Amino acid sequence: LGEETIVYDCINPDVVYDISDSKEYPLRVFVEDEFSALIIKNIASKLKLLDYLQISCFGSIDNAFIIAAYYAIGDFDNTNTLIVTDGDKYITGEEKQKQLKKKLSGTEENYESKIEKALTLISQFNLPVNTPPEKYIHDLLIELDNDDEITRDAKRINNPIDSHSWIYDIVNKTPQNREYKLHKIIEAVSTHPNFDEYVKNIKVWLSNKGAELNLFTKQ
Repeated sequence: LGEETIVYDCINPDVVYDISDSKEYPLRVFVEDEFSALIIKNIASKLKLLDYLQISCFGSIDNAFIIAAYYAIGDFDNTNTLIVTDGDKYITGEEKQKQLKKKLSGTEENYESKIEKALTLISQFNLPVNTPPEKYIHDLLIELDNDDEITRDAKRINNPIDSHSWIYDIVNKTPQNREYKLHKIIEAVSTHPNFDEYVKNIKVWLSNKGAELNLFTKQ
């Protein structure tokens, strides 16, 4: 690999396995956490692309840039791969580039082209400025004002201990129903008029890839 160096500083080994997994999926998306994965599944399901999609969680946002760098220098087909961040950190292209250069160093002639290649793999949800993703989803849920238990529980949350608790204080009330409640929250907010803008980048990418790979004709 010449002068190239990638620093793997806390990436989940399962993610590296997913990159090199021999099982074939036409589309591959990496996300920060379980909640983002369920949102992607919601989009893919409505586009009827869920069966063609592999989703992997990478944890800390810093790992998004490690994976992108890994793809940029590795012998992997990244044509149909997307790395999705929550959209609350490293939002601009300049910020993303700075993070990539921390993970991928080198003096070779094509170093900058590798950084640009890695950048093309990274996308994000569209959040209002300075708004945590869980708080935004909570706000959408409240605005819908549905008459159900989940919305009533959401309205009782006013001062959570951290940003994640805007959602997880709802779903953890009854742990046995946790996954079901997460699903119901996402199903509900997906009907909000602002949801399409929130997921626009990912929805456009999936739609374009579905058409490009003729996945819609296989349904």
